[in-house]
Amino acid sequence: MNNFIYKEFLEEISTFESYFGKVIQHNNKMLIPYISLGVSEHPLNKLSKMKYIDYCYTVFMGINYLKINDNILINNLFDTYNLINSIYLGGNDLLGNQNIYDIEVQAENSFLQLSENYNISENYWTPINTPNFRKNMDENTVKNFINNKKLPKNLSIIFDI
Repeated sequence: MNNFIYKEFLEEISTFESYFGKVIQHNNKMLIPYISLGVSEHPLNKLSKMKYIDYCYTVFMGINYLKINDNILINNLFDTYNLINSIYLGGNDLLGNQNIYDIEVQAENSFLQLSENYNISENYWTPINTPNFRKNMDENTVKNFINNKKLPKNLSIIFDI
């Protein structure tokens, strides 16, 4: 298994203070590029204190249930739906035009994939200037990442890009 892919403990990620880029969703698959995704009590950070990944992707294949904001887009579970099996995602939309605030997903396969040169820090990764923090990331790298340019080869194949 590739050491950049983590198939377990997706429920231990935190997107609350993260940023996301262009969401790709089709054919019961979804990819979300994340910046400053939080992890704790996870193989990447076994401690309870949150650490943040600069660039990574959440990937879902064989989606059985997908709710974005208040809209259920996929429901192949019907009476077997159980919210305890869901992964909940959110964050700040860096594109600003996707109208996505909350995502609930249940899929047959899901994983977290790190970018090849990822970094993990106790400090937030800030791709844009905010009232409280100055950006601490390269603007061109962020732009390419949030627009799914230079996807890892396996993700390009999965999503036919």
